[in-house]
Amino acid sequence: MGSIFSTPLPFEQRLRNALYNKDRELVAILFADPNFNATQLPVEIYVEVAQRHWSWNVVQQLCPGATVANLVALLSASVLSGETYPYQTIFKCLEEAATKEKKSLEDVFDSSSLRHLFIVTCHKLNDDMVDAFLDFGCFVPTDGAALRLLFRREITKKAGASSRLVRRILCSHEGLHDVVDELKSACVEAQIDSQNDLIAALDEYKNGNFDKGDEGRLCGGPTYQRKVRTVVHSLKQSQKLSDDSLMTVASFIEK
Repeated sequence: MGSIFSTPLPFEQRLRNALYNKDRELVAILFADPNFNATQLPVEIYVEVAQRHWSWNVVQQLCPGATVANLVALLSASVLSGETYPYQTIFKCLEEAATKEKKSLEDVFDSSSLRHLFIVTCHKLNDDMVDAFLDFGCFVPTDGAALRLLFRREITKKAGASSRLVRRILCSHEGLHDVVDELKSACVEAQIDSQNDLIAALDEYKNGNFDKGDEGRLCGGPTYQRKVRTVVHSLKQSQKLSDDSLMTVASFIEK
């Protein structure tokens, strides 16, 4: 006969069960438990919180100290689940985790499926999500599918259409001339007003006089973002946060 006493479940399993069952009270107790350590939690927990649609107040407690693998899982599950978490914050935690593990963000993106999730963010119609992926250079720079999706989304709006994200795609991606020609032809065939700001962005790109302007400063290309992050990181390390340091960042960005 077996023992009448059940063997206590490991901490990680108790937490996963509580998350799965949406037991808010138990989750709060486990987060306050001395055994709680984000660096030792299994990947499944990070998938669980997104798939079970936990609030950001809960999810954010799992981010500091989490491993690269766990944060990649959280990002992937969150995007696929359509969660509206602050993705900028998750990417920053991922960057910190990568540094601790002596990896670069580019290495993390290349060794995971995160770059390919960018097209999913465009499908989700969540501009904050799209912006975060662009800001951190998490996309395939030669993939024109995102431009097609975002352009068609905006051009078909009856009101409130914006060229902002289309311009960000144009200045952060490479080799989009064929896609631009395709979209231009579709607009001509549909007899869309050529004065439309979205079409103007295509024309500027096609004619080689694409003015990035303020949007260009925020276009999020991998090289641009890497330069900015490198300078800011070095300034933080040397604790130079004076006006002179800020001017150093500005002059570096201008190059």
